Amino acid sequence: MKEIGGYFEMSFDNKQPFHKNAIELNTARNCFEYIILARQVKKIYIPHYTCEVMLEPLKRHNINYEYYYLDKNLDPIIPDSFQKDDFLLYTNYFGIKQRTVESLSFTIRHLIIDNSMAFYAKPLENIDTFYSARKFFGVSDGAYLYSNMIMDEKIEIDYSYNRMLHLFKRIELGANDAYHFFLENDFSLYNQPIRQMSKITRQIMSSINYSDIKNIRERNFLFLHSFLVGYNELQIDISYLNGPMFYPFLNTLELKTKLIANKIYVPTLWRNALESAENGSFEHGLTNNLLALPIDQRYAIEDMKFILKIIDLN
Repeated sequence: MKEIGGYFEMSFDNKQPFHKNAIELNTARNCFEYIILARQVKKIYIPHYTCEVMLEPLKRHNINYEYYYLDKNLDPIIPDSFQKDDFLLYTNYFGIKQRTVESLSFTIRHLIIDNSMAFYAKPLENIDTFYSARKFFGVSDGAYLYSNMIMDEKIEIDYSYNRMLHLFKRIELGANDAYHFFLENDFSLYNQPIRQMSKITRQIMSSINYSDIKNIRERNFLFLHSFLVGYNELQIDISYLNGPMFYPFLNTLELKTKLIANKIYVPTLWRNALESAENGSFEHGLTNNLLALPIDQRYAIEDMKFILKIIDLN
């Protein structure tokens, strides 16, 4: 029976989620697992430069996998051992590699696209594609999957109420004081079963002004790019810009410590590539030298100017 009366719950605007036609699950890695099970994957190639949690479903189901390397444009170097019936996982890096995604869709028969860094990139028809909500918005979990393979098994709904502390604590005490709880939430998502997206995450994701956020991200990205393009070792095609996750600045200048000391928090992405990839590889350079500069909806042009002031390339 519907509950009437009593104390108030949190309330949100009742709009539509951006990915309203997707399968709503609890994590991106579980979207990947869903695909593996639905497609009955036997062998898959994955990039060295990807989050280690993508190995969880592969190890859990004893899937045969091999790594591949990237070239200096973040495009995949397909190994000679790759067969037409093998699967290939490709990441839309930083939300700027849609051209490569489209190109691969014509050449790779069993392509899976990880759009965890490209929330606004539209999925291609008949290409299994998944997205992460918490990489772009203030939620503790949640992911979206596009696939024409639907599993028959009933999937239970997840719960998020016990994963929200780091989000609330950051509002009142700041990122530093909340960081321990952020790590705890990350740890809590390890080896979770496939679940439907929680009601809390679904409501939050249905109350967001996606258009404004996309525009802010692109504005901030282009502002940084206009100053850093000449120093950036990555070639960035801005014609495919679509609400990117970070501004990826690749340079051998040792700036990360300086940025963090000035409370500009830039993550070190995917240290696991230091173990799986060979010394001297492009992947090692990305892990050690790439600055994932924040350009998201929380920040104005004045914040971008401050980032540039700290980088100080003059």
